[in-house]
Amino acid sequence: MNDELSQIRSRVQDAFLPGEFISMRREIGEAARMDAIDLELLCSIGAPRIGEREIEFNLLNALPTLRELTLDRFPPSADWPMELICFNDKYDFVYGLDNREGGNVKCVDLSGESHGVIFINSNLRSMIGFAAECRLHTNRCQASDTSYEDSFEEALAWMSQLDPDGGASEWWQAVFEDMNTFL
Repeated sequence: MNDELSQIRSRVQDAFLPGEFISMRREIGEAARMDAIDLELLCSIGAPRIGEREIEFNLLNALPTLRELTLDRFPPSADWPMELICFNDKYDFVYGLDNREGGNVKCVDLSGESHGVIFINSNLRSMIGFAAECRLHTNRCQASDTSYEDSFEEALAWMSQLDPDGGASEWWQAVFEDMNTFL
């Protein structure tokens, strides 16, 4: 097994309960040309339902394109990546994979109220790993005498090693600020 996948799998299983996962049917991911490591993670243990970020992976076993998803619902914006492979659609925010850019995860605000299209992570496994690390950080701070700063530094170091571009993304910076506010 790939070392990166092994690290992510371990953190995800430590962070989320078994009932918090949704798995993917392999043929769906293959048809969407998903990265082999992402596909292995999604088929073996699944993706966690990340309720605190309104990410339920509710489209994981359909994977429509943004074009298909928005047809007759929203007038398309010129900056939307219409071939985005969508895995989550909730509250007018769509998360998906942009295969034209190496499988980057992006978020599209269909309402245009918060942002247009923003980069989230370099791949889906990194997004799932980041979400797990955020949950572990919260758990460490609430259940032990680990300081917020020490736990946050641990989380940030692991995230930066996993996906340096993701840690610098606008979206994750907002997540980090939220985590600081609620702890």
